[in-house]
Amino acid sequence: MSSSQPLVIAWWPTAYEQKDAEDQGRSLMIRYEVHSRLGQKLHGGVEPAHRLPKDMPVLVLLAPTDVGLFAIETPRISGRKLKDALPFLVEPFILNEPEENLVSIWPKYLHGDEPRQLASVLEKRRAREVLDSCTKLGLKLVGLSCESLRKPTVEGLTAWLSGDFVLIADAQSSPLIATKGQLSLIKAKLGQDTNLLVSEHDAHWFIEQLGPNRVKSGGAGVTSPLISLMECLLTTPEDLRKLGFRGQSSIESPWKALQKPFLVLATCAIVSLNVVAFQEKHTLETINDQIEQAYQKALPNTPMIADPLLLIEREKNKLNSGQQSGQNRSIAWLLHEVGLAMDTAPFNSMAGFAWQDNTLTLRFQANVQQADQDAAVQKLKARNLEARWLIGGTSKLPLLQVSLPNGGRS
Repeated sequence: MSSSQPLVIAWWPTAYEQKDAEDQGRSLMIRYEVHSRLGQKLHGGVEPAHRLPKDMPVLVLLAPTDVGLFAIETPRISGRKLKDALPFLVEPFILNEPEENLVSIWPKYLHGDEPRQLASVLEKRRAREVLDSCTKLGLKLVGLSCESLRKPTVEGLTAWLSGDFVLIADAQSSPLIATKGQLSLIKAKLGQDTNLLVSEHDAHWFIEQLGPNRVKSGGAGVTSPLISLMECLLTTPEDLRKLGFRGQSSIESPWKALQKPFLVLATCAIVSLNVVAFQEKHTLETINDQIEQAYQKALPNTPMIADPLLLIEREKNKLNSGQQSGQNRSIAWLLHEVGLAMDTAPFNSMAGFAWQDNTLTLRFQANVQQADQDAAVQKLKARNLEARWLIGGTSKLPLLQVSLPNGGRS
């Protein structure tokens, strides 16, 4: 999640409201606001759940009645041990089993003369219901929180409205949560002489219900901004994993966001390489066809065989395998001289050669013109080699015999 990307804050209905909507097949109606990362409200409204933004991170605020808040004394432990002990520290305040809850603790506040900590309790069953709904809606959930965890920013008894709920908090006790219809409970919390600090946005309602003498405006805001609830998450990433949450979230790796375009680019690259390889293969085949056609046109009576130099190397290796080192050097030298002397056709039609009594006999698969025969003999004689042309007894094709100077003696 980008640090500059706006945040969607969604107030989730109570457990009863959600179940009632599901039983009747109605879409959940969600109040939401979009806030900048500086805490400024950009826009908001009430929409069906399926119309919530899918391209922005979403912080879900549970109803205050879905989250229990209790003042507890914590033992002198920390880290994993404290987290494992928290469900049992709130056991006197809850009706279900300790292991069935997610418990978190928040900053200390004074309760009389003793510092205590605020513990929030959320049933795992309720958390799963909300998480399953977020998964089905495709929301980019960043976590669950509750507006009752907002902190007063002014001294005194502070109150604010959250939908149909009234929240009252101070530094001496855990927050009071009431509905707008529970005025007697609110008045009992105030007592006879206490004034209530409220924001300008909520002042009208409180003045109408309690009278102008009991309400004092605390300015634009008397509590921490809603964006600060990002630091008051009721669920850790580990909790989400244990609850089986697999929805889209901002904690998923950046690779997943890039996976689809990467696969598209990779597919295009592979297709392009295959096209280039096919074109190269077609071009090479065309060149080979042109070479073969040109050769057949120039030398119609000379069959085109494998590279003669490779043929010589193959035959030389075959012959060398059963010869002495002195003979190997003689044969290799003779083959080299013959190759230089016969640098024109029909040298490339040579079919094989034999070595016997210091004489190299080369066999050809095509007729050799008399002029080519004479030219080859003259070139070999110039290299002090004895050479002559013969006619094969069976094939009637020319043979070239080349002997080492002085019978092969050094």
